[in-house]
Amino acid sequence: MRLPAVVALSLSFLAAFATPRPLGATTLGLYFDPQGTTFERPQPANAADTAWILAVPGGDAAADGIVGAEFRLDNFPSDWFVTPVANPAASLILGGPLAGGTSIAFDTCQSPGVPGTPVLLFTLNYFATSVHDQHVVRVLQHSTPSNPAFQCPLVVLCDAPTYTKLCVTGGLAAFNWPGFTAVTPSTWSAVKSLFDD
Repeated sequence: MRLPAVVALSLSFLAAFATPRPLGATTLGLYFDPQGTTFERPQPANAADTAWILAVPGGDAAADGIVGAEFRLDNFPSDWFVTPVANPAASLILGGPLAGGTSIAFDTCQSPGVPGTPVLLFTLNYFATSVHDQHVVRVLQHSTPSNPAFQCPLVVLCDAPTYTKLCVTGGLAAFNWPGFTAVTPSTWSAVKSLFDD
């Protein structure tokens, strides 16, 4: 581990007042395949399975790669046994994705190379003790963001020594919600309405 890079990145996470960038096309989400294409899973009780928390870059600045992310996973079934495992390439992990939020950092740029190719942040190994019908899990901002100017899930770009933060879209995933996909507008509207104020 290269200490200067870790310290610089840690300080960048803790920097107090920077101007946030607008939302981009990159998504931080929970997926049921490591390629980041499946958003819904039928999940029976008394079964073990795996999910992935991925940064899926779009056409914004994160398409060139990231060196970190900050977010939390909200509404994962609380009665299930779950073990988050960080990407082995991570050099710094603060907090946890299910425990109020996490900051994860890498010594080197995690570059997908091709837009839409995901960057692994965490693998969730879990055991479902019960059935949760039409249960939606969301990726949201860290419960105590390291920088008050960034009230959003975010990634950190590969632009050392600046380490620019970029607000990104927090994804939705669902257990036992047949037909839930990212490309079905009627289903998306129904799910989104559950979280509108």
